[in-house]
Amino acid sequence: QTPQIDLCPPLLYLTMKPLTWIGTSLWLMRLPALLAGSLTPPILYYFLSHHAGRLAAFMAALVLALSPLHVFYSQQAHPLVFAALFITIAFVLFLEMKKQQPLRLWLAYDATLLCALLLHREAAFVGVAFLLLHFARMGWFRATATPRRQRQLPTLATICVHHLIVAALCLPWLALMPTKA
Repeated sequence: QTPQIDLCPPLLYLTMKPLTWIGTSLWLMRLPALLAGSLTPPILYYFLSHHAGRLAAFMAALVLALSPLHVFYSQQAHPLVFAALFITIAFVLFLEMKKQQPLRLWLAYDATLLCALLLHREAAFVGVAFLLLHFARMGWFRATATPRRQRQLPTLATICVHHLIVAALCLPWLALMPTKA
């Protein structure tokens, strides 16, 4: 007899379990994914318009909204659409950190990365990509910024500590999660 393995991410349980108290109809179980999928393009547009211009933000939001995979997963009770929402918010926070480095931005960034990792294990690759983006931005701005601007950049220790905290908090689930059903 083979053991039963539950491949559902832990944060999806916290999202879906309260809905079962109301009912178990198919539309109700798919409603959170639909809301998350519907929120992602406007969030992308709103924040990207401040950094890349309105046309680029509109095109990015349009491509995401019309993406067949995004539409498909928004119609399913699947954690990928939630992970996409949190990755989009983490990207927005990453862009906001270019202007300032308050602790509240770092904590929000950590929380969104943690949520993405607790919703989908492959979000670990996105976490590594964000870490590399932080390193690249740190090196680029150190080479091109004025001395006043250099003081506003995060230190290598700050970047590593925040990413290690996120990794440590989600490591139990990522380590126990099997790769195949």
